Amino acid sequence: YPLAKRRLLDLVRFYRARREIDAAVRVYRKMTGVTPDDTSLYYQAAALCMSKPDYDAAIGILRDALARFPRDWAVHYRIGLAYSQRAAADHSAEDKRLAASHLEKALGLCTSDTQRRSIRLGAW
Repeated sequence: YPLAKRRLLDLVRFYRARREIDAAVRVYRKMTGVTPDDTSLYYQAAALCMSKPDYDAAIGILRDALARFPRDWAVHYRIGLAYSQRAAADHSAEDKRLAASHLEKALGLCTSDTQRRSIRLGAW
């Protein structure tokens, strides 16, 4: 796995350098099959989608992460941010509700003050 992951990360860097965001996201998605317990792969793919901005794709990726890691505060936090940013863009009351729900869940799952501070500061 380490060699396969390293090669895939090289491919991601290549696509990012060429600004081929969709291709880089596809590689990240493939990597979740190689190392399924690495939540950072979901976060990186979602962050790339948010940079486009493609909120629907980012939220879809984070929903996949949530299905795999339902009690991970950081997954709830990041999907909450994604819903919040989409709500700001399209003024969706449902997205605002979902953002608040996930951010509250993230706070409830935190196990340290450092994690709680991350949520309050809004760091991706």
